[in-house]
Amino acid sequence: MSSFFDLRTFISRPAIAYYDESDGDLGYLTSTEINGTTVWTGRVLDAEGNVGKYASLMTRECWEWPNPCSVVGVSYFDESNGDLKYIQYTSTYNGTSAWSAPVKPDTNGVVGLYSSLVFFQDGAFVKPAICYYNETETALMFTKSSDNDGLSWAP
Repeated sequence: MSSFFDLRTFISRPAIAYYDESDGDLGYLTSTEINGTTVWTGRVLDAEGNVGKYASLMTRECWEWPNPCSVVGVSYFDESNGDLKYIQYTSTYNGTSAWSAPVKPDTNGVVGLYSSLVFFQDGAFVKPAICYYNETETALMFTKSSDNDGLSWAP
């Protein structure tokens, strides 16, 4: 069961990022049907400690030549370490697809609560950006990735 989840469409099908309260993991569900009525597939995205609260899910289609792709991004809170985390799935139309390893865009204090993820245009690139709460400083924070893959982050 989960009290933290986010729903979007990915390639015209429902997709859900959620916190699995029984295991303390970040999970992901997607339907193989457009209407989402019957067939769902799930996977654990991160199981390192108590992770996945305040999950924010965002999807996008990218038509960048020569390698168009579909992207799923999830920002979430790592309660065990008090960190903001991000993970990304990229599926290219040449058949390559994979989830990245989780990264920590911010680890300074207790950060990452109530995250909200977007993809934004930065010149010719589309990059993830996250707004979240810093409990240590009682402040709203913003960070953006310096690359399309969400591997490097700047304040």
